[in-house]
Amino acid sequence: MPSLAPTVSILVPCFEATETIGKAVESVLAQTFDDIEVVLASDDGVDYVALLGCSDSRLRQVSTGQNGSGDGPARNAALIAARGRFITNLDADDAVRPDRFAFMLPFADRYGAAVDNTALWIEGHLTKTAFPAEPVDFPLTVEAVLGPRLPMNALLRREFAGEGWHAFDFCSDVVFNLEVLSRCPTFRGLARTGYDYIKRDGSITQSPDTADRAARGYAAIIAAIDAGELDLTPEIASAARAEFVANAHTNEAFRTAQNARRVENLEAWLAS
Repeated sequence: MPSLAPTVSILVPCFEATETIGKAVESVLAQTFDDIEVVLASDDGVDYVALLGCSDSRLRQVSTGQNGSGDGPARNAALIAARGRFITNLDADDAVRPDRFAFMLPFADRYGAAVDNTALWIEGHLTKTAFPAEPVDFPLTVEAVLGPRLPMNALLRREFAGEGWHAFDFCSDVVFNLEVLSRCPTFRGLARTGYDYIKRDGSITQSPDTADRAARGYAAIIAAIDAGELDLTPEIASAARAEFVANAHTNEAFRTAQNARRVENLEAWLAS
């Protein structure tokens, strides 16, 4: 039986997730490390626990009380309800490998935070991973957070999560990891793949409005850095600002190519 205060809380923001939530939750409940809770955060009024028809006591749900407030607010609603000493995030259309938490937990316990390799899947094909296969584990750097252009979902001690995620239209997960790195300089990177990032039609970087969302997100992040609103060290803030300014310029080049119908979506642009 799970303990009253589980070791790990998995936060799952849910918006229009009826077709994907089953596999996502199944991948978590099948973990070899089972002292967990799964906190679904409904951001569209759907009762996902009822939809799943799952009687597992480790699964529960909260609500944002909104419709489409965004990943950040939904994750934060789950974070407030989380009881675990460690927290991590899982998007409702992704999945985790069966021994992910058993492998990651010793690193997160020792260093305070750890993030493993993300595998990007598009139309059933493995496209790339966030980290190379070697070294097996390494001190995470700001460059390692910014460079892959993939979401990375850390396992971390609750105190390093701060107040959670910002409500940016784009890259809120990147900003969250940068803030964790600023609070936890021993944040560890792990080359072993444990998180499957699954792209589908309608995913943010596969959508017609990607350029607009990215432009709003980059502008808001840069403004927040300039205003000192993010919990970043000066060195990390400087590197992050330079990266997001460069990303904003790249996004305008992508917008031009998309408008000229030379490229279909952001993933195709980045691969070109």
